[in-house]
Amino acid sequence: PLHDAKEFATVLNATARHGKGDVGLNVCLGDRGDWLRKAELLLANHRSDLKSGIELIKGQIVQRRYLQYFHAQNGIMDTLVGIVAGMVLNSEYADRSKPIIAFANKDETTVKVSSRASKEMIDKGLNLASVLRECAGKLGGVGGGHPQAAGATIPKGKEEVFLDDVEAEIERQIGKINSPGVING
Repeated sequence: PLHDAKEFATVLNATARHGKGDVGLNVCLGDRGDWLRKAELLLANHRSDLKSGIELIKGQIVQRRYLQYFHAQNGIMDTLVGIVAGMVLNSEYADRSKPIIAFANKDETTVKVSSRASKEMIDKGLNLASVLRECAGKLGGVGGGHPQAAGATIPKGKEEVFLDDVEAEIERQIGKINSPGVING
């Protein structure tokens, strides 16, 4: 896995997302013994966790007018839910014409939110970073990211309120292009 840059990046990503950044660092520093074996094991676990995450949410995606979502509860690590959301958005299980919002429990009081959207949605004026920043902020949470991929943390139990706010903001952003004489911005 170390001869292909993309695969090497995946190894490093897996070590960090599983809370074992020291493993990735030691592999980067040239250790090809125990640290590399640990990294390879983490990569195998990472891939297994992603596959399990997709299996978990198959048929669990709820469709709303301007978005779709799933709540993994404790079934997907909060550090992996964004990857699963992206993979699902690009599969037959989701509708690419709507952004996907994914929830996973972070701890007893906090929920991790990850969102992904197709390039076509971004081209229509959607900016998930501003949507999540604004909507999480209303609930005392924090959000941000990029137009196509963003994340947030919100208080547990506020998911429905958050979804209502997110949907209203998506409608506002996307609605800009449907109003005569109004340019995205």
